[in-house]
Amino acid sequence: WDRIRVNLDVAGTLRAHLQGGAFCRYMNSTSKAREHMPTSLMGQVILNDAQKVVDDGFMKVFGCVNACVKLVIVTAFVYVENPSAIWVAVFFPIIMAIWLRCRTGSSRSQMIAMQYQFVRECNAVCTYQSTLAAYHWRGNVAEFFSKRIEQLNEMRL
Repeated sequence: WDRIRVNLDVAGTLRAHLQGGAFCRYMNSTSKAREHMPTSLMGQVILNDAQKVVDDGFMKVFGCVNACVKLVIVTAFVYVENPSAIWVAVFFPIIMAIWLRCRTGSSRSQMIAMQYQFVRECNAVCTYQSTLAAYHWRGNVAEFFSKRIEQLNEMRL
């Protein structure tokens, strides 16, 4: 099954369609609309963002469907072998969902808040870059940002 899945290359096909569609949409937009979108941003959308959308979005759906099918198979097996234990197979996904929600809910909102704060700090540093350079604070700012990046990466784990 793994070889078939690799040969199907669903992620590659979806990524190619998304990248092609984004490029076609950009090319078919009016010249006025193209002026407001920098070409570097379009390159980022085609190269990076399309991959993130496919890998972190569409492909996660297949994993969820796979888990649900396995759960249905386990529930059917438990029902056939020991009908009095069916409550375990029914309540297990509910308890896991509650546990995951409690575990990831607050940390995810904290991570999003830290990302927005990081973007604001980056914008401020870029705006006042000449002032920071005049006061010889580049090293301090670089050290600060390296610590912030480490914090953000740790929160993603």
